[in-house]
Amino acid sequence: MLVMHFMPPPSFIPLLNQSHGINRKDQVINRVHSTLIGIAKLIPLSPLRLMEIVKRRMPFILTEESVRAEHRQNQYLQLMVIYVENMLKLASGEIGDVVGRSMLLAIMDRLIELDVNIPWNAILHEEFTKDGDELRISWMERFSGENFIAQQLDSLMVLTFDHLNFCKESGRLSQVFDTLLQSFQQTVLPTYRSKFAQFMMFYACSLDPENCGRRFADTLFDIFKISICLEQRMSAVAYLASFLARAKFLPISFVAEYVESLVKWCSTYCSNQSGGVNPIAHKEFYAGCQAMMYVLCFHMRSMLADPRIRQRISKHIEDILRHPLSPLMVCLPSIVKEILGFANLSDNFVSSDLLKSELSMAFGGEERLDMFFPFDPCLLMRSDRYIRPHFVYWSMVRSSHGAAADVDEGKDDIEIPTAGKGMDIANNGAARSDYQDRDEEMSEMLITPEVTPCFGGELRCDMQMMPSRIPPTPESL
Repeated sequence: MLVMHFMPPPSFIPLLNQSHGINRKDQVINRVHSTLIGIAKLIPLSPLRLMEIVKRRMPFILTEESVRAEHRQNQYLQLMVIYVENMLKLASGEIGDVVGRSMLLAIMDRLIELDVNIPWNAILHEEFTKDGDELRISWMERFSGENFIAQQLDSLMVLTFDHLNFCKESGRLSQVFDTLLQSFQQTVLPTYRSKFAQFMMFYACSLDPENCGRRFADTLFDIFKISICLEQRMSAVAYLASFLARAKFLPISFVAEYVESLVKWCSTYCSNQSGGVNPIAHKEFYAGCQAMMYVLCFHMRSMLADPRIRQRISKHIEDILRHPLSPLMVCLPSIVKEILGFANLSDNFVSSDLLKSELSMAFGGEERLDMFFPFDPCLLMRSDRYIRPHFVYWSMVRSSHGAAADVDEGKDDIEIPTAGKGMDIANNGAARSDYQDRDEEMSEMLITPEVTPCFGGELRCDMQMMPSRIPPTPESL
């Protein structure tokens, strides 16, 4: 009965827009929680029963088709938000030591459920002609305004962001991060189509980079090195690369440490192999190489500016790229092109005669690296304000690279595909230029396949295997 009062009756929802309605809601919720605390003091095992009741009574996920009326959608959204507010209130209250972990895990599970149910096709039918921030904001407003499931996810993520801030201020962030990390490994990392839920980890790390950021990166690198599941290893190194590339709060020494570790791992792998190119047999190697190069695309100039870092990684990188396994022929052409662009400008980094990007483009779609980078720009309007101050956009990198960014004169910025588990394989695997006059922050770092290739496997046309990001252009259809 008490948990049923986590949500007000539908007739009370309109009053929540008024001050007296909000006051009444707070009075009821405070009374309910104080009663639950009183019961826990009398019956110490009661919180265990409470956890199951709370998780069981969470509102079901409703789609736009099931709740067509706009007022019904708003009503349902408010009810879900209030329910999750109560869950977080339990997690941060007097019985939080007992129920807090369970509440946060249940919320993360709900975020993932919402995430994978977000449809993309509803926003792909219109031509976008605005540039810069205007395009990004316009796209987010349209996406958030017309996508009911995205609105639910956005609202719940904002609540959880605020909860993480509260935990940081109360000195409990490290404890809560343990739960987030467990949830990430169990639900987020194995999820193929996760689009936004992973930003919970990104934001938690931004609140405490030295502790949380280090633990997150170490966990990802350890999974990449020792996991017995190949798909999990590839996903982990993609998360690591995307995290290192996009996190503005990480010092360059931190990033360089993990790039060196990736370089050493790839170098050791090469020393133990004598065969030639084989995307099927060496998936983890090509995944590691692509992750290494992806991070360098974002931090090349900073690393080259440090002679010690430059000396430690440059020789190994060139040896890796020259190895008969030929990662340049398998990794995404746009990443290869961006990396090797520095060969013409930095003689002490890699030799310019390695500039063979046309081989990579002609290698063939079905033999290409099936990879993704999950921390693309966040498209959720309300969540964006939490992520944006800590996020590295590709436009920032291009402007800081200066001349190094314009290797091919007369062409627009190179697109680095980071979205979804896949890449564009139209035109025999050539890098697309459809988005080149689009907003740098949104389209340059996105690419969408019509079909999803697996290393050397058959091509599949499967709408259930859509990538994690869809670029804002009708051509992607």
